[in-house]
Amino acid sequence: MLEGWICGSWDWYRDPSGPVEVAELRSLLQLCQRLVLVPGDDKVVWGLESSGVFSVRSLRSHLVKNSYSQPEYVFDWNNLIPKKVGFVAWRAVLGRLPTFDALAKRNIPVRSTLCPICGEAEETVEHVFVSCGMAQTMWTLVAQWCKMPDPSSDLVIPQVNASCKPEKGMVFESVDHAYDFYCEYAKKAGFCVRKGGSYMNEGLLKSKYFTCSKEGHKPANSYDSMAEKGHNHEMVHANDMHFVRSNRKLTHVQQDIIYEMSTLNLGPVKAFNIYEDKYDAEMVAQRISGKKNCCDGYSFEYTVNTNGELDRLFWADNISKKNYLAFGDIISFDATFKTNLFRYNMVFVQFTAIYNHCRNVIVGVALLLSESIWLLKVFLDSFGIAPKVVVTDQDPAIKQAISLALPNSRHRLCMWHIMKKLADKNVL
Repeated sequence: MLEGWICGSWDWYRDPSGPVEVAELRSLLQLCQRLVLVPGDDKVVWGLESSGVFSVRSLRSHLVKNSYSQPEYVFDWNNLIPKKVGFVAWRAVLGRLPTFDALAKRNIPVRSTLCPICGEAEETVEHVFVSCGMAQTMWTLVAQWCKMPDPSSDLVIPQVNASCKPEKGMVFESVDHAYDFYCEYAKKAGFCVRKGGSYMNEGLLKSKYFTCSKEGHKPANSYDSMAEKGHNHEMVHANDMHFVRSNRKLTHVQQDIIYEMSTLNLGPVKAFNIYEDKYDAEMVAQRISGKKNCCDGYSFEYTVNTNGELDRLFWADNISKKNYLAFGDIISFDATFKTNLFRYNMVFVQFTAIYNHCRNVIVGVALLLSESIWLLKVFLDSFGIAPKVVVTDQDPAIKQAISLALPNSRHRLCMWHIMKKLADKNVL
C-alpha cells in the first residue's frame, strides 16, 4: 500500500483532494506501517485474550474495568422460584414490562394509559404490582394463604422528640457518630439496635444499615427499618431499657469503681454486691417514682439520711386503697420481717387487713431503717381515714407511735405473737 502510494501506481476512483483527505490518508499510512505481514490466510484475533479467542468473561471484565458508572440496583436472583417469575421480576425492576405507560413513552399508539382494571391511575409497573386495588387484594389473599401477619396493621410509631428522630438528609461526621445517634433514638423509642450490612465500592463505604434487632435479615422486605419508622412489636419500657443488649455497657464512672475494687483484691461477686448496695436503692426509688407519675392514686414516700442513704420507704397502689376502704376497719401492723437486716439494716413492714373470706389482703408496704412515727403519719396521709383497730406486736415504741399518730384508733396486741412468746418462755 505504501509502495503503491509512493510510486503513484494506485488505481484511484478519485484522487485525494483537499487537506482533510490528505491528512486522513497520511494517518492511514502510518497505521499501515505498523502492520507485519506474514504468509498464510487472514484470521480474526480477539485482543483481550491471550489465546485470541473471544470470551464473554474478558469482554465483561473490560467493560467493568473501564466503566465509570455503577448500577443503582443489582438484582438478586433467587434460584428457588421458577425462572419465568424471576425474569418478570427482573424486567419489572428495570422498567421493561410493556405497560401502557411504557408503550406510550416509546411512541407506540395506545388507546389510554389508564389502568384497565381500576381506571384511577396510569398503568405503570409500580401501579400494576403495588398501588392498584386489585394488586393489593391479591397480595392480601396471598399473605393470608401463607399465614403471614399483615405488616401494615398495628404498627407502633415511637413517640419521641423531633430532634431525636433520624431524617433523610442528615449528615454525620462518621459512621460511629451516626450509630450513636441512632442508638440514642432507639433508647428513647424503646427498642434495641443491631448493625446491618454495608456496601463498599473501590474501598470506600457507600452505605451502612442500622436496624431494629427484630427487623430480620432482609431490609428490602422489612417493616421494622429506619425508613419505615414503624415497629410491629411492643416497645421496651423506659425503666427496662438498661436490660437490652445495646445498652449493656458500663459508664466510665462504673468502670472506675470496679477497677478500684479490683485493686483491693475484691472478686467480681463481691464487687457486684458492693456496687449493687450502692445503687439499688436509687434504682428502686426511681422505678416507684415513675409508677407514681403514671398511675392514678399511687402513693409513694421516702426519706434519706444525712449520708444520702435510704432510711424510710412507703408505697401503696390504687388497688390497696380500694381494699382498705372496704376492709380497713381492722389492720395488722407487722414489723417483724428482718430477713434483710444483715445486708441493708432495714425492716420490712406490711399493713394487712382481712376481707370477707377471712383471707389476708395487703393494703400498704414499707421499708424502715428504724421504727418511727413517720410511717404511721404517711399511712394516714395516703389513705385519709384512720383504722378503728390496729393490731401489732408488743413493743413500747410502736405503742407510743400509735397513740401519737392514730389517737382515735384502738391498739390491740396480736394473739399469735403472745402465744409464740409464751411457748418460747415455757410458760405453757
